[in-house]
Amino acid sequence: MKHYSPSALKFAALLAPLALAAAQAKQITITLAGYSNDTPIVQTLLKRYVNGKIPGVTVKWEPITGNFTQFITNALAAGTAPDIFYLDTFIAKPLVQSGQILPLNGFFAKDHFHEGSFLTPLIHAFTFHGKLYGVPKDFNSLVTFYNKDMFKAAKVPYPNAKDTWASYEAKIAKVNAYLQKISHEAHGMVISNDSARFMEFAIADGGKFFSSPTSANSVTAAPWVRATRFFASFQKRGLSVQPPQISQGWAGAAFAKNLAAAVWEGGWMIGYLAQNNPTLQYGTAPLPLAPNGKRSNFLFTVAYAIAKDSHHPNTAFKVIQLLTSLPSESYILNAGLAIPSRKALQNDPYFKEKNQAARATLAVFDATKGAVPYRFADLGGKYVSAMNDVLTEVMGGKMSAKAALQQAAKTIDAALQP
Repeated sequence: MKHYSPSALKFAALLAPLALAAAQAKQITITLAGYSNDTPIVQTLLKRYVNGKIPGVTVKWEPITGNFTQFITNALAAGTAPDIFYLDTFIAKPLVQSGQILPLNGFFAKDHFHEGSFLTPLIHAFTFHGKLYGVPKDFNSLVTFYNKDMFKAAKVPYPNAKDTWASYEAKIAKVNAYLQKISHEAHGMVISNDSARFMEFAIADGGKFFSSPTSANSVTAAPWVRATRFFASFQKRGLSVQPPQISQGWAGAAFAKNLAAAVWEGGWMIGYLAQNNPTLQYGTAPLPLAPNGKRSNFLFTVAYAIAKDSHHPNTAFKVIQLLTSLPSESYILNAGLAIPSRKALQNDPYFKEKNQAARATLAVFDATKGAVPYRFADLGGKYVSAMNDVLTEVMGGKMSAKAALQQAAKTIDAALQP
C-alpha cells in the first residue's frame, strides 16, 4: 500500500480543480436552430444519430416559433446566430450576399464528404458563384392528394398523370356536385390564395418570372393569364373554398377532416395524415398538364448552413455530416417525414412498398424532376406577396387576371429597382 505525504496530497488537491476545468473546457455545445414544428424529428435525429457520436460535443436544438426568416436575418446581422441553422432556398441568396454564411467547399474537401452524394438540383439550389453554402437536408414538391372514397362515391375517375387542366377541373366539378348534393360541408377542393401553389402552372405553360434583371413584365404574358384564370376558376365556379371559409388553418387540415376531395400539397401531408386521420384512404397524382402538355413544380428545399461567426465551424460541419448521414436520411424517408437529399436513397426499398404513404412519397419524389427552386432573385417575399395579391383580387372577383397581373408587374418592377 502506497503512502502519500501531506504536501503531495495538498498538491493533488490543487490540481483537481484544474483537471476538472480542463475537462469542462473540452466540452463543446453546438447550437442548431430551425422550425419549431420539426422538434420531434430533430430530437429523434439528435438522440439516435448525433449526440454522443463526437466526443465532448453536445448539440442543442433551438426551435423558433415565430418568423424564422426574421429571426435568422437579425441574428446573423447581430453576430448572435446559432452555429447551424436552416437555410431555405427561398431566402438563401440575400442571406449569402450578406456575407454572414460560411461557404462549405473547403469543409467538404477536408472531411472527404462528397457533394456528389447529394441530388444535383439540391446542390445547385444552394450554390452561388461556384460556392456551396448549405448541405441539403430534404426537399418537397407539390402533388394532388385526393380522397378515394369521395371519388368512388361520386363515380368519378381518380386524378391521374394524363389529366390536363380541363380534364382535372371537370373531375373536380363532378365530385363537388355530388358532395354538395349530399352535404354542404365537403367541397371539391380547398385552395388558398397562395402563389406557392399557383405559379407552378404558369411556369409549366411557358411563363417566366422575370423579363430581365430589372423587369417582371413577363408575368403579364399569356401563360400567366391562363394559369391565373385556371387557378381562380375553382373558387369562382364554386368548386372550392378557402380554408378560413370552413374554419380551417390550411388546406391540408381540411383534407384530413374530409372537407375536401382534393388538395394541392407536398410530402408534409403524409406525416400529417398519419397523425390526424390514419384511416383516410387517399391517393396521389401529379399536378395536371398545362395546355402545352407540360407540367412544372417548385423545389421546396432546406439546407443546414453554418454562421460565419460560429466559434466551432469545423465541429459544426461534423454535426451536419451526421444529420445528413445515410442512417439519418433513411430514418426521415421511412418515417414518411420528407424526401431525403442523398442520391443513394433514390432506390430505397421503401419506395417499392405498397402502402399509401410509401406510394405518396414516391409521387412527391417524382414530382421534383425538372422542378425549379422556390426563389425569386433577391426579392423573396416581395415577389410572393405581389402574386398572392393577384390571387386575392381574381379569386375574389374584384379584378380580371390580366389587370391583376399588370398591377403585380408594376409592384415587382418597383422592388427590382436599385
